Amino acid sequence: WEILLAAAVVGAALAVEAEDAAALRGDGLRDLLVLLAAGVLLGSAFALSLRAAVPNLAVGAATVAAGTLAGWLVATRGYELRTAAAVALGAAVALGLVLAVVVVGFRAPAWAAGLAAALGVYAVVLSLSAGRSLVLTDAPDLRRWAWPLAGGAVALSALGGLLGLRPGVRAWLGRYRPAADPAGARGGAAGFAAVCALVGSTVLAAGAGLILAVRVRASVPDDGLLLLAQAAAA
Repeated sequence: WEILLAAAVVGAALAVEAEDAAALRGDGLRDLLVLLAAGVLLGSAFALSLRAAVPNLAVGAATVAAGTLAGWLVATRGYELRTAAAVALGAAVALGLVLAVVVVGFRAPAWAAGLAAALGVYAVVLSLSAGRSLVLTDAPDLRRWAWPLAGGAVALSALGGLLGLRPGVRAWLGRYRPAADPAGARGGAAGFAAVCALVGSTVLAAGAGLILAVRVRASVPDDGLLLLAQAAAA
């Protein structure tokens, strides 16, 4: 399977090279690496929630919301970009905790709670942005840090995969999976693992959203469904 995936990547790279050689050189390559960093974080976010048996369907909306919140704070409240980004990450932690309360505390299906949260977050995005893009005028050029961004995202994903190979980690993270009654109590350790997965996946998705917003120096209001589909595909 890994060989098949590697062959697919090589084939895709050759296809891009044939279509537009500039996309894999210079600024084109650096821009692609920035997109890769965001995509890897988003895919890792959804994968984490899946591994813990609490699929977070709000990752796409959280990605859009993080960029929108940061853009709104910068454009309308005069925040510095780094402060706005920190606030957006804090809001992602809060969203993850709310999801955890609903899923773990009330034992609601994670997919349903995530879908409801996505709809609510989309309403907040439309309210903050009034349906138009918010410009980040002083955003840095992420292409200057393209290699560290992509390398860090890939390293984080690979580290998660390596940890997931350890039986003890897999057993702990997957403890929330139902063994009998799906609505029954799973225990404190299983609930804590689910909370960590939901919060972690939401924060990773928010990080991807900040990268995407800074990359184009604007936050574009969206429902996040396409991003969710891309995360699920990854």
